[in-house]
Amino acid sequence: MQFSIGAGGALTDTGAIATTGSHYDAVNIVLNQSGAKVYAYVLSNAVGVDTNTGALWQYGVESSGELAAANPPMLNIGPVALAQVVQVDLLYVLTTNSGASANTASTGGNINFYSLGADGVATLTATTKISAPSPVSMGMLFLLAP
Repeated sequence: MQFSIGAGGALTDTGAIATTGSHYDAVNIVLNQSGAKVYAYVLSNAVGVDTNTGALWQYGVESSGELAAANPPMLNIGPVALAQVVQVDLLYVLTTNSGASANTASTGGNINFYSLGADGVATLTATTKISAPSPVSMGMLFLLAP
């Protein structure tokens, strides 16, 4: 659901709904401002008997507050999407192999690093494998030069 922000930060339901496609459960959303434009990134997982595929949905935030799907609107990101952190024009996404296959005891996961273009579209730049048995969350500290 989409809301407009009024005076003092009050939210008003606009009645507009942005969808991620059928059979996806949203994990979280982050916003990034690039110049005068704002972009929204929704992390989700496909649900079903044999699917645990993570997806990243990309939207531009219009001046009215309405979400407009980017091109492409969705990126497959790995087995199971857990968390994302945005820092300026960089996006980090944590995935886990746990639950990716009901027939195997998978462990570990990845941190996927995306650069965010001027049009807000995420481009995979690098992937770092992690060996934590069952990662569940991620936090990052960004140090700025003095």
